Amino acid sequence: MKTIDFLKKHASWGQMFGIMFFAAIAVSCRSAKTIPNDELSAIFVDMYEVTAYCQTNGMNCDSIDVYTPVLQKYGYDANDFIHTLGNFTRRKTSRLSDIVEEAIRLLDEEYAKYSKKVQTLEKIDSIALEMCKEVVYEDSLIEVRRKRDTVRLRVAIPVKPGSYRLSYGYRLDSLDENSGLQNRWMLIDSLGKQIRYPAIDRIRNKEWNRYETFIEVDDRSDSLILTFGNYGKNLKTPHLTIDSLRVVYYPPKEEALEVLKRSIIDYRLMINGREYDRVTKDSSTLRIVPPQAPALRDTVAVE
Repeated sequence: MKTIDFLKKHASWGQMFGIMFFAAIAVSCRSAKTIPNDELSAIFVDMYEVTAYCQTNGMNCDSIDVYTPVLQKYGYDANDFIHTLGNFTRRKTSRLSDIVEEAIRLLDEEYAKYSKKVQTLEKIDSIALEMCKEVVYEDSLIEVRRKRDTVRLRVAIPVKPGSYRLSYGYRLDSLDENSGLQNRWMLIDSLGKQIRYPAIDRIRNKEWNRYETFIEVDDRSDSLILTFGNYGKNLKTPHLTIDSLRVVYYPPKEEALEVLKRSIIDYRLMINGREYDRVTKDSSTLRIVPPQAPALRDTVAVE
C-alpha cells in the first residue's frame, strides 16, 4: 500500500462520492440500513485509499465495483451508503462534514503510524548496511602534472551485486589549458561491454569540487570503470588533482539484515559440518547423535 501522505495528494473525496451517488441510481429500492457514524468514517478512509490507489496506478475507478468490497467488509452495500448520506440532511445531532473530518483524522493517525514503522525499518536497514560496508578502493591523492601521469586517471574495480558509494574531490588548475574535461564512471560486463551509458561529472575550473553518488550493481556487472579528466588525443599539459577517492561497497539489503540478525542472536546450528539457519518443522530431517563414551580397554589382573 502506498504511504498515506502520497494517497492524500492523489485522492478525491468529491470523485468518490460522485461515483457512489450515480451508482446508487441503479441499485434496487429496498429497506436500507443506516451506517453508524464511526463505521462510516472508517469506510470513508478505506474508500479514499482505494480511490488514491487506482489513480496513482492508472486504474479506472469510475465504477461502483471498486468500492463494493469496501462496503461488504463492513456488512453494507451502495444502497445503505447512499441512504445514510441522504439522512444527514435531516439530522440535527451530526453533520456529514463531521464524519469527513473524523475520516481525515483517522487518515492522519494511520499516516503517523506507518511513518513511524517506515522510519524504524529504514533505521534498521541503515544500521545493517553500515555494519556490512567495505572500503574496496581508496586513494588519498592523485596529482597529474605530466602527460604520462594520465594513466593514473583510469581505475578499474571488480564489483559484485549490491551498491557502491563513489566519492572524491577534484580541482582543475588554471594552468591546465585542456577544455571540455569530464570525470566518468561506467559499469561493464565480463566481456568489456557497457551495462549502461557512462555517468558524467563535468569538471569546473579553479575551485575544489566534491562529487558523490550511489551506484546500484546487479549480477551482470563485472567491473566499475572510473575515468578522470577524460583527456583526448590533442592533450596539452594537464594540471588536475583528485583528492580522497573512495569506493565503498554495501551488500544487498537482505544479506546485510541477515548479518545484523545473526550478530544480535549470536547463534549457529552446526550438524555434521553443515550450518542450518533454523530447525525445520519436520525434525526428522535433522538428527543429532549424542557423542558416545570411549570404550574401556580390557583389563588384565596381575598377581
